[in-house]
Amino acid sequence: MIKLILKWLILLALLSYIAIASMWAIDYAEQQTLDDIVISIDKNSPTRFVTKEGVIQKLGKTADKIKHTPIAELNIEKLERQLSQDNSFENVECYITSDNKLQIDIVPMIPEIRVFSPDGKSYYINKDGKRIDTGNEFFMDVPVVTGNFDQKFPAKNILPVTRHIAADDYLKNLITMIEVKSATNILLYPCIKGQVINIGDTTELTKKFDNLTLFYRKVMNHKGWETYDTISVKFRNQIVATRRDKSKKIHSIEVDDSVNIDEQSLQGIDLLDQ
Repeated sequence: MIKLILKWLILLALLSYIAIASMWAIDYAEQQTLDDIVISIDKNSPTRFVTKEGVIQKLGKTADKIKHTPIAELNIEKLERQLSQDNSFENVECYITSDNKLQIDIVPMIPEIRVFSPDGKSYYINKDGKRIDTGNEFFMDVPVVTGNFDQKFPAKNILPVTRHIAADDYLKNLITMIEVKSATNILLYPCIKGQVINIGDTTELTKKFDNLTLFYRKVMNHKGWETYDTISVKFRNQIVATRRDKSKKIHSIEVDDSVNIDEQSLQGIDLLDQ
């Protein structure tokens, strides 16, 4: 009988110890704070304007606050939502690791063009037209576009033009800037001083740029690339070139769709006629 009572007393003691130890462990865990904040930037991203130091700066006082807040009281989802609002980030994921560290994984937004508005302010946009604020902490070498964009013609609508130019080595070396006067009046500025190219709108870009390339190759062969100040390919199957010397007439070149664009001559225009 005594042995049975001792067994029960020992069992109760063990259960009490386990209960007390568990409560202590839970209380200890609830009071545990972060050992560190670890920030990882997607290594596959071609951009380098998002840095670990920059993310810490964006966190500001929040970084110190969360370091001294018990892990059990941290609202990780709220922190993730706050960081996701930053338009420099494509995606943000936050979680606590097994060694009590706050892990922040970031995929940066990838700028595709830089837009300058008439008031001199600028911003970047990504492939989806999402706006990325500029800052002194980073610079991206991307095509520059100027224009007063709105809901009817947002900045992303010019992306087919910039992509077409970027995909062609000849055009990429020729065009230095793009200006959007309106949806139907898009101007390209080549590296030739005082010259402007009007492509009209964003329709039939392949045909327009083929005609433009044809024109420049022909005038360069005749050393006449500085003869003209305005080249227009906005009209269907037609290149219109205006001479710098306004006493000369405007020249219009018809382009036949049935003829190979690389073999076609510039009919009706004497490139050496000054």
